[in-house]
Amino acid sequence: MKNAIVILALSLFCFGLSAAVIVEPATYVKTGDQVYFGQDLKMGLFNYKVIDADGVVTKIRNRDVVAYTHNSRHYESLPVICKTSDTLCFAMMEYVTQKSGLNLYRYANYEDGEARFEFFVFKNGEFYLRIDQENAKTTLPFFGIKVV
Repeated sequence: MKNAIVILALSLFCFGLSAAVIVEPATYVKTGDQVYFGQDLKMGLFNYKVIDADGVVTKIRNRDVVAYTHNSRHYESLPVICKTSDTLCFAMMEYVTQKSGLNLYRYANYEDGEARFEFFVFKNGEFYLRIDQENAKTTLPFFGIKVV
């Protein structure tokens, strides 16, 4: 009888502990001088909407956003040389991983109507390398990503 009570108490304690550990991931939007925290994030054509736990909505213009985190994914606005020309563009890229001071980012390109992912390497916030078919077999395994 004692064993059953102890097992029941331990199982209830473990269940309560696992329920307490589940936490909503943080959502935030960073502009040049401020950071806005919230429970949810809605991205529109002209504005980002940060929704607070109380339901308060804060609108931020798209052009002011430098970085944001939503659903445990981090995105940053980073410089990239456009493929069509030699001009410098800024694009929101998803942070993938980091190793030896080099950051790997993924960019979703929708030029032809379907998503095509490109990978870029940045060092100290500056463009370092565009990953293409030739260097993917050596660069991606360096970051721990399998090449198919």
